[in-house]
Amino acid sequence: MSNTANNPTKVITGPNTRWSYCNAWEAKAIQGGTPKFSVSLIIPKSDKKTIAKIEEAIKAAYREGEAKLKGNGRSVPALSVLKTPLRDGDVERPDDEAYADSYFVNANSTTAPGIVDADRQPILDHALQVGTDSEGGYLVPDEYERTLVEALEEENIFRQMAKVIKTSSGDRKIPVVASKGTASWIDEESAYPESDDSFGQVSIGAYKLGTMIKVSEELLNDSVFDLQSYISREFARRIGAKETCLQKFREDGEIKAPVWFNGVVRSEETVVLFNMGKTAAPLDIHIYPKSDMAAGTVRLAQGVGGQRAVFPNAVKAEDDVALLASTRECTKNGVPEKKEGFYQYSAAWDSKHKVALEGGKTAQLLFTMQEMQEGGDVR
Repeated sequence: MSNTANNPTKVITGPNTRWSYCNAWEAKAIQGGTPKFSVSLIIPKSDKKTIAKIEEAIKAAYREGEAKLKGNGRSVPALSVLKTPLRDGDVERPDDEAYADSYFVNANSTTAPGIVDADRQPILDHALQVGTDSEGGYLVPDEYERTLVEALEEENIFRQMAKVIKTSSGDRKIPVVASKGTASWIDEESAYPESDDSFGQVSIGAYKLGTMIKVSEELLNDSVFDLQSYISREFARRIGAKETCLQKFREDGEIKAPVWFNGVVRSEETVVLFNMGKTAAPLDIHIYPKSDMAAGTVRLAQGVGGQRAVFPNAVKAEDDVALLASTRECTKNGVPEKKEGFYQYSAAWDSKHKVALEGGKTAQLLFTMQEMQEGGDVR
């Protein structure tokens, strides 16, 4: 949306503008407020053309408001003292790498935005996803989904015996009985002894298998061939064959002991782990601060930063702050601790893990992983 005489406050951003915290399909409320559609636009400082257009649009909006206020006999503060929509990511969000060397603009509205494709045709539905109805689940044919699940049960006998849990998110918390009460022999008219059950909760992770079938236009248009049935059977065969039990990695027939890395990080370092197993390995991460650190200053990022975890509470010297694959939880000194963001508790073949601390401070690290291999088909 370029600046024009008709609408000088209208701007089209450059091709390198990124979206963050995008709520374009469904309005969301913050702290009980009015639900709104919103997005944070991240604009690299190197895109001087887009920045200049936004600055001109801000000036145009200021002049328009200035004329209205002066017409009512009111004084108008200078533009330089007003908080404008164009904000500096290095100043306002110094701890978030996504905003580094960039400006950003937060936009929101109670009216749904228009969304178009590359040909400027309106996009009326979401990307197809089964997990959430409002994000495409309604578009999945129920009969086809049942056919695929039934075929999977035939391909993998373990599914016929196991309880299959469907989840639309990465983890599923399940209540469990931690201990059971007992019965006792008692005399007639004696008091019943108290013996209570206790309950707990475990978290299980969900993993994803993927496959693709290429279909020619000729096959797609062939009314004789039952393509839907073929795809469901073939997907079931592939996925059923890949659903395997894992076991600890072995060398020369012997289980390989867990491998570990320890070291010291100051301010920020990237740990590169080499996993010699045959599949991703569960990973336990311990951070031992050598001095007190403020809330939100201990952070982890995996790979290029797609997965991030922040410890929102302050930590003290010699605390044990941990993300544990062995128990699927975050702890501090062995007690469950809150974390923000998502972080996969695993290490692939050469995974990179960035550890960031409060500036100038140090911590000792301990990374432990048990390398794994496939244990054979469950069928």
